[in-house]
Amino acid sequence: MFNLEKSISEWRNQMRAAGIKFPVPLDELEIHLREEIERQMKIGLSEQSAFEIAVQKIGEAGQIKTEFKKVNGENWNRPLAWITWAIFLISFFLPACGDDGWGWN
Repeated sequence: MFNLEKSISEWRNQMRAAGIKFPVPLDELEIHLREEIERQMKIGLSEQSAFEIAVQKIGEAGQIKTEFKKVNGENWNRPLAWITWAIFLISFFLPACGDDGWGWN
């Protein structure tokens, strides 16, 4: 017999195995999964069918990991690039400032 909670727990384990290990994104994905299961059950599907469809709609673990990499890459690389450029510019122009504030010493 189908056990929804056990299936969701196994789904979480698959997500962890794929590399989605942080609790916040994993919890958020589970919320979306549960919402989709609820929607499917409201239209008359069994728990098992609703779960299977919800998993398909959310996506496979590998696909989700790829999407997280894209998002995390965009969020982390941009600030890192700006910080790197700022340090470079400061280190380049700081020696150019003499006692009067201008000119190479």
